[in-house]
Formats: sequence, C-alpha cells, structure tokens
Amino acid sequence: MLMGFALLVAAFMHHAIGYGVPTPEYLYPAVTFGEQHHIVSVFLPVGYSGFLGLGMMLNHAAGISLANFIIFLSLMCAVWAFLRHRGITPWQAAAIAAIVAASPELSVSIFKVADGLITAMFLLAVMACILAVVHKPQQWLADVVLAAVLGWAIATRTNLAPLVLVCWFIWKRYNVPRLALRIALQTAIIVMVYAGITTAVHGRPFLPHNGAYNLFAGANEFTPQYIDSEEDSLPSAMAARGMPASVHWDTEPDRPGTPDLRDRSFEPIFRRDALAWIRAHPFAMLIRIPWRLAVFLEPDLRVHPANTFGGVLKLLGFIVVPLWFGVWLWLPRTENSPARTLVALTVAAYILPFVLIVSAPRFRVPLEIVCLADLLAMLFAWWGSRSRHSAI
Repeated sequence: MLMGFALLVAAFMHHAIGYGVPTPEYLYPAVTFGEQHHIVSVFLPVGYSGFLGLGMMLNHAAGISLANFIIFLSLMCAVWAFLRHRGITPWQAAAIAAIVAASPELSVSIFKVADGLITAMFLLAVMACILAVVHKPQQWLADVVLAAVLGWAIATRTNLAPLVLVCWFIWKRYNVPRLALRIALQTAIIVMVYAGITTAVHGRPFLPHNGAYNLFAGANEFTPQYIDSEEDSLPSAMAARGMPASVHWDTEPDRPGTPDLRDRSFEPIFRRDALAWIRAHPFAMLIRIPWRLAVFLEPDLRVHPANTFGGVLKLLGFIVVPLWFGVWLWLPRTENSPARTLVALTVAAYILPFVLIVSAPRFRVPLEIVCLADLLAMLFAWWGSRSRHSAI
C-alpha cells in the first residue's frame, strides 16, 4: 500500500507538473554503461551512473526508473530501520515512512536522473547501521552492512567520506566494544567495495578527478558573479586566462581538439590558481562560508518559479531543514541518546564539504529527506512522552 501510494504521487508529480529534470553528468555515463558495459571517464564517481546503467542492461526503455525504484525501496527500508532503532513504534514508523515516501522531491526522483534519492538512502542507511551497532554490538552483521554501504556511498559521492569519521566518533562515545577491530574490518570492506565498484564500471580502481575542478569553481575571481551555481564561473575564469573551454556532458572528456573543463590537462591549472587565489584572498574565502550555507539552504527555484505549483512544493521542502533544526534545539535533550547526536553530526558532515568548496540548492534535497524523517520522529516521541506524563 505504501509503495503504491508513493508511485501514484510520483506519477502525478512527473506527468502533471513536469517536476523532474535529468542531470546530464549522470545520464550520459549511465547510458554508456548500459550500452557498452564500460564508463571511460574518470572525472566523476561512478557508483550511481553505474547502477543506472545496470538497470538499462536489464530493461533499456525503463531501466533508469527500475534502478531508481530499487533505490527508492532501499531508502524506505533505511527509513524504517532508522526509525525503529530510534525507538519509534512500528505503526509510527509506517506513518512516517508514508509521509516521507509521498514528499514531492523524493517521489518524483523515481522518474528522473539525479543523485538526491540515492544520497538520502546512503545517509539514512548509514545512521540506521550505526545505531544498530551501538544497540547490539554483539551482532556483527550491521558492521558488515554499514561498511558495504559506506563503500558504495563513497563510490557515488566522494564527499560522503566524512560519514566514516562520524561513525567512529559515535562508536567511541558510546563505548562500542572491540573498537579497533571494528575500524580495521570496516576500512578493509570499504576499500574492497569501492575498488570492486570502480573496477566493474571502469575497468580498474580510480579516484575521481573532479576535486580540482570544484575547488577552482569556488575559488576564482568570477565566483561571486555566479552566486547560485559556482561551477558556472569556470568558463569565464578560463576565458580570462586565454584558455576558453566549456563542459560537454553528452560526450567524453579528454578528446583532442575539443577543450573540455573536465579534461585532466586542466587539473594542475585549477589546483594552482585556486590555491593562489585562496592565499591571496583568505578573508573573502571566510566570507564565502556563510554565503555558501545560505545558497545551500535557499529554495531551488531555477526550474519552477515561486508562483507555480512546482515552486510552491519547492518552498515547502525548503522549510524542512530549518524547521528540523528549530525542533532539535527546542525539544528537551534525552540523556545519553546516540540518535540525537548522530543525526546532528550526520547533517553537519554532509553540509561541510559544500560550504567549504562549492554549493548549490540542489544538494540540499537528500538533507530534506533525512531531516523530514527525523523531525517527524522527534515529534512522535515528544507527543508520546507527553501522553505518558498526562496519564500519570
């Protein structure tokens, strides 16, 4: 019933509103992997595009929706597991999962190419597994699942790597036994899963080459002119250096005669000029941290203006994160509660790379899903606590 309801909502959003816009940086590699069983480019991580391509191998016409639906089901399982480990009753967890499943950003993701759905799944699955280890440290299955999820997450978005540190901190703070052995086992599994995914998709293990690209996008003289999308500053910055280039997401980089900002030949230039600009303008870089946070949190109205139905839905999604933060501060603190600390650290670890390097409103979507689930969990727990005290 829950899945059928979510699919009906998703179909309405997709066909009535046109809410989904594919991201070409994932679509082209996915199609390439689906047709050729190989992704040549090493510019971006391949965890998501490779999974979409696997869906296309099974069913070329509906492969992307099939792969996203599998991710959606996994996300619902992760929401359920997280809520149960947070102390929410089965009926309450089902109600919260239904609300999360029907949220516009999540439901419409089944039909579009964007990594918000899979990133939300990773965040919630990691938190569920961490809590499972804290609550039942004698059962090692959660350790193995957690490490495998982290390996896939890092192969999908490299900036999810700080979640490993969050995990170790929670384990240390709440005295999980055999910590050194757990960390060693987790590290080994993460490396094996990461190497396995990149080898299966690309042919050999590799680290993505978009780091210098992102660093320079957030640290050049044209960045302030592109407040909502710092990556758009790169063509102007390179033209000013006498090296005009752009990004052609529907082709492979490193093609002779066609300068592409993803070409590996630009990496040393990006790194050199970004570091030089940071050293020359340290105060400007500090000012950009709250600026990037504001951009990260603002509603994404580039496709759907505020006066449209899609824009209204965007605005409703926009209030979730600050509302979660307000409730998190307002509700009384439960002594020795790993869930409260874990969610706050996970949110911080997810936001930090964006506010330090490059930011855009679309990156907030996974956080909306996480904060919505935890917000409802906090409210249910608070209401249950009030009811028990009233009965007494």
